[in-house]
Amino acid sequence: MKPDYPVGYPSAWGAYTTYVDSFPGKPWKNDLPTKVSRFANRYRAASTMEVSFGFTSDTAQGYSDLLQVAMSYSTVESLEAALDEDQRIRRIRSKRTRQRYLKVRLDSPEIAHWYRLDEAIKLRKALDDFLKRDELKKQLSDLVEGGSDVRPLATGIRHLAFHGLVAPGTIAYARGDRGEVAKILKGLRSLSLREADLHFSKWVTECRRPEGPFR
Repeated sequence: MKPDYPVGYPSAWGAYTTYVDSFPGKPWKNDLPTKVSRFANRYRAASTMEVSFGFTSDTAQGYSDLLQVAMSYSTVESLEAALDEDQRIRRIRSKRTRQRYLKVRLDSPEIAHWYRLDEAIKLRKALDDFLKRDELKKQLSDLVEGGSDVRPLATGIRHLAFHGLVAPGTIAYARGDRGEVAKILKGLRSLSLREADLHFSKWVTECRRPEGPFR
């Protein structure tokens, strides 16, 4: 029987631990299991995270949403750091194929549409003003023109949030009918957690193959 875990763990966590526990001793030779556990703990923290500032307003909710996006996206990065230890993935010669196994894709036409609206113009300006990496700024500029890969947007917002570069008012955060920025933040949080969970589940399925990473 799959062991029970507290609320918040990735959906395949029980299957993963059962698989690892089926090996006597320690069958691994690198940091893969340690980093996978680190991912699971971060995922649990992000998926159950509640932020309270002791007052109710758009400002408080805006800070909460910014921090939740940052934490949720860092879960994606934590998973990728873990999978980079999987020797099977490292042995894949094709870079494109290797990236497909390693990278979590964040694709959302809906979030991309919200980002292009006039209501998100201050968010776009803040990202352009405060981000240092030209490559990331170019990716965000391309997103305004089209496409649905919102990973650059999640990366940029994580940077703004963790470095304290903006306040909710700076990016015109508001709830309600005109709250496109709020929709973007909530959408990115949900998307990051959902896709990280799905990617991890697919990887656990791959682990069970005869050539799995602990064989």
